[in-house]
Amino acid sequence: IGSGLVGSDMCIRDRHKSERFKLCKCEIMQNYIANKQIIVYSKGVQERYKKGRKGIGMQIIIMNHGRFGEEMIASAEMLFGKIENARAVSLMSGMSIEDFLIEAESILSSSGEDALVLTDLYGGTPCNVAMMLKQKYRIRIVCGVNMPMLIEAVSSSTTMSDLDDVAERIIDVAAKGILQPPEDVEDSDEL
Repeated sequence: IGSGLVGSDMCIRDRHKSERFKLCKCEIMQNYIANKQIIVYSKGVQERYKKGRKGIGMQIIIMNHGRFGEEMIASAEMLFGKIENARAVSLMSGMSIEDFLIEAESILSSSGEDALVLTDLYGGTPCNVAMMLKQKYRIRIVCGVNMPMLIEAVSSSTTMSDLDDVAERIIDVAAKGILQPPEDVEDSDEL
């Protein structure tokens, strides 16, 4: 199955028959295929984000190896438009831990708000630096960032204010976003 945005509708293409099935515009569309939950974010998530943007009180900071976080934010902006409350701190090859810490602390100190810190790998340098910064700043750290997690974090940052609640929610969504798709779409009556 290949998927892509077409206009403001989400489409799914069966690559064997090149047929398109337009899915309804909805905030979160859920299909159950082979007892697995797939969450597809569509135009409604963009609208909910734009409506709630004025009340953003939570920063989202991705701390990671390489440019992974920067590219994730750029990808999420394809869905949401400009995301004002998300930043990436990239640990580049040859960069010292001290320089990475200074860059991360600069972002946290300038935000002046609660922050949700998403790291790529538990126990890696970005995670360890975040753990050090937790002693000084009000942050909640969640490891294992993926695209469903980031999308939910951006969306929840406009509607939820409690860091613990947002952390629980994004962990749940991230876990549900990891699955093996069915071999054949035609086996499902749900589409």
